[in-house]
Amino acid sequence: MWDFFSNAVNGGNGRIILVIISAFAIYAALLLWVGKLGVSTKHVQIGGESRDSYYERTILRNQITAAHDFCASLEGKVAEVAENLAFGGWFTKYILERVYDKIIEWITFNHIELSQGYIECKQREIRNLVYSFPVKDEFKTPEFEERMNKWVAEIIEQLLDIRRVYSKQKLE
Repeated sequence: MWDFFSNAVNGGNGRIILVIISAFAIYAALLLWVGKLGVSTKHVQIGGESRDSYYERTILRNQITAAHDFCASLEGKVAEVAENLAFGGWFTKYILERVYDKIIEWITFNHIELSQGYIECKQREIRNLVYSFPVKDEFKTPEFEERMNKWVAEIIEQLLDIRRVYSKQKLE
């Protein structure tokens, strides 16, 4: 590497320009890596992240963790309601993974709100998702539908609470 630089410096004007451009490129790459320089286009942002993006990533990470924990806890709640789960409970795990994916979709699009219409729409969405699978009749009762509705409302409230907490931290 040092031979390249010594030859470039001793080799004439064309090589000196190449060395200057290479040094500038290395310097720019280091500034990007450290975060002191940023390139922002219509579709891509590299480096130079703002404090707002840090808080937004923290909110999303915590919401995703809360959604995962909530769906994992539902497995035990469903097992309490049903006696013989299909395939030893693996079918229930699969359905809950699909519910988790749907909640992650909500988080990703970031349009979560606490209005009654929004909650009812999301409850209907989860009900339709669950009933798109061949579930047992014990999961098609009005009581179980009411439980699902309550669970959807709970996770939406949790996700909004996380956003409120980290938005307050941002203001302080």
